[in-house]
Amino acid sequence: MSSEPGNLLVTAGHCLYDPARREAVASFVFVPGYQRGASPSRIYAGSIAAIHPKFAGGDRGYDYAFVTVYGAGGKQLADVVGGQGLAWNDTGDKAVRVFGYKGAIDPRDRDTPRWCYGMPKLSTSGERALKCNLAPGIVGGPLTVGYNDDGRRAEYVGGVVSAFEDTDGDGRHDRVLSTFFNGETEEVYNRVARHTTAAL
Repeated sequence: MSSEPGNLLVTAGHCLYDPARREAVASFVFVPGYQRGASPSRIYAGSIAAIHPKFAGGDRGYDYAFVTVYGAGGKQLADVVGGQGLAWNDTGDKAVRVFGYKGAIDPRDRDTPRWCYGMPKLSTSGERALKCNLAPGIVGGPLTVGYNDDGRRAEYVGGVVSAFEDTDGDGRHDRVLSTFFNGETEEVYNRVARHTTAAL
């Protein structure tokens, strides 16, 4: 994610929330570009996490978290991988792309980054729904709006994949669900967007 310090990322809130302690986990790492047991860059240790209080209260519509990480190799995260802007109050009428991994579906291919693309629909629970068979490894991945055709950069992150469904009852997950970012999302973002971290 774009931020002044260049150290911010977003994921699903449940990926970082400890329900027993009712707060974010104390330790986490981010491995950008992870593929088949390796990363083209460094491992970034987590610093702080901001989770919406409504998610802590059980509202899945706020299942997202903004986190900052320490720099590595003398550089901040954005210096290495770049960063996308935040889109909130999006109308949901644009094609989107979600990114993630196939998970345990195929052990030979579960660690290779994948994506799904299409026009989302509104689920019965009020979330953005996209036809995609990458669950459950895609949970926590970004939903992007305005992804460039050259495949290098998304203009904005408008949500986070938080759940998946089997819509036709065949035992396979075929749809992912994403939160909608709104004005309250901006407030959570602003809580950590200017938090500086050292480059280790």
